[in-house]
Amino acid sequence: MKKILLFLGVSLLIVGCQSQEVKRESMEASHTYTIENDIDFRIEKTQVINRISPSNKNKDYKYIEAKDDHQFIDIILKTKNLTDKEMNIQDIYSGTFRIDRQAYDVKVAIESDNYTQMSTTDSLKSNQERYIHIYCEVPTTLTETEVTVEIDVHKDKQYKYVFQTEKPIIDNDIKSVGDTLVFKQTQVEVKNLIQTKKIEPSQKGFFYSYIPVDNQDETFVVLQLDVKNLTEQSFDPSDYMYCEYITGETVVKSNVIIESDNHESISKKGTIAAGQTRTIYLTMAINDSLLNKESKIELFVEGETITIQK
Repeated sequence: MKKILLFLGVSLLIVGCQSQEVKRESMEASHTYTIENDIDFRIEKTQVINRISPSNKNKDYKYIEAKDDHQFIDIILKTKNLTDKEMNIQDIYSGTFRIDRQAYDVKVAIESDNYTQMSTTDSLKSNQERYIHIYCEVPTTLTETEVTVEIDVHKDKQYKYVFQTEKPIIDNDIKSVGDTLVFKQTQVEVKNLIQTKKIEPSQKGFFYSYIPVDNQDETFVVLQLDVKNLTEQSFDPSDYMYCEYITGETVVKSNVIIESDNHESISKKGTIAAGQTRTIYLTMAINDSLLNKESKIELFVEGETITIQK
């Protein structure tokens, strides 16, 4: 009789343990998930980095830096608040990273409205869409390995995402010269991609100013855009767009040059009025020794990253 009772006790204990196991839905990169009418989210990118930076680095920006001999495993989730209430980012995402039999708590940070700053305390406003980073900090001795992240979303739904650190997910659209891109605040036409030793206005009069490269062994790689302001107020284009020239381990960040409304002069500062279209030059000074190496250009506009095909 005692043996039967013992068996039943063990059986109930096993059943009890099994009943507490969380069934998690497997996530896929670049697929949009919706939780009732509360949140839309999707994985935009996974990366292993020493510094978590905002997507638009065109101005002075805040970042989160790893400790010495450490690095971040970072997942960027494009997240939209579908409700009429503010959401604390710590209440949106929580969970655990599991790497090489070690568990690390999920940490959360959010990019600002114009994607130029990082915050661990900001909230997601009503009907707002922002980039939220979920990440953990691990020793740099951890190299190529499998990562499993168990994500609790909005304290209501449980997901699991598995990826390899040596195979980052980057969901970039590919565009080329001549394409027109329409966003919430801007319409952007990709006009030209050129190499030059100096930036000049489109319509050069007898006297005009130009911007030369700082060093003779450098050449500007220039992405020329016609940008239309679709909003009802003027804005600084550097708040909305940014570009990088990437070759090997070298990443060159862009500077914004804006052409006057009559196309006869250029300036490093300026705004685009409501309804106005202005020519913008995103300039990157590249060492001449790198120009013939394999490279790519990534354009960031309003939360979207686009690879510009040469």
